[in-house]
Amino acid sequence: MTNGSFLVLTRADVERLVKLPDAIRAVEEAFVALTEGKASVFPVIRERIEPSGGFFGVKAGYLAGKGYLGYKGGGFWASNRARGIAGHQSVILLYDPDTGIPKALVDG
Repeated sequence: MTNGSFLVLTRADVERLVKLPDAIRAVEEAFVALTEGKASVFPVIRERIEPSGGFFGVKAGYLAGKGYLGYKGGGFWASNRARGIAGHQSVILLYDPDTGIPKALVDG
């Protein structure tokens, strides 16, 4: 990608491109990097949203060896089930760790 490019991946894109075994392997590798001091997990933000009773949070981190920097923002609204929509809602925003330029928005 060039400095001016910005990738957007929808839920359908993610389901097509990311297979469960690959996702599990990536999470395992990230936890290993964390225990080896090669990754950082930043303080989590988690707040209740009233009057809906939802929870909203932000989880962020940096995986230096891979050049991954980003966060997932979203949460859980139990009342969504009655509306016929998913309870968990989130998006992931990834940045270039060398410049801080946003690079991708991914349906979480």
